[in-house]
Amino acid sequence: MSDVTGLEDFHERDHEGNFQPRSNRDPRKEFLRAVANKVLDKPDMGREDTYATIAAFWNAYLHGIGVDGDICLEDYDVALMMDLFKTARLTSNPHHEDSWLDKAGYIVGGHEKAVTNYPTPMETTNE
Repeated sequence: MSDVTGLEDFHERDHEGNFQPRSNRDPRKEFLRAVANKVLDKPDMGREDTYATIAAFWNAYLHGIGVDGDICLEDYDVALMMDLFKTARLTSNPHHEDSWLDKAGYIVGGHEKAVTNYPTPMETTNE
């Protein structure tokens, strides 16, 4: 079974083994606590250069298959794309709690990469 650190404190397993919120608790608070437990209990989660390394591999692959050279993925792009991967997985099983936790972890890691490695905010529009 995958790591679901903190989730057991706020959920119980149903007859299929999936985590379900306990009826006497606020599911939003439970989820945020579980995310905090998962992310904060792993101090190196997202902080090592893994995202940058993955971005370099993906860039090499894309350029190797002839994708336009203007594309250059950054470390935060890896977090966003992994979030999309988890989103696709959840479309087939929206009750898989660990995928929800992983999505949140990628967002936390991506945010950290964006604000740490790119301190100047990108120009945005109000469209």
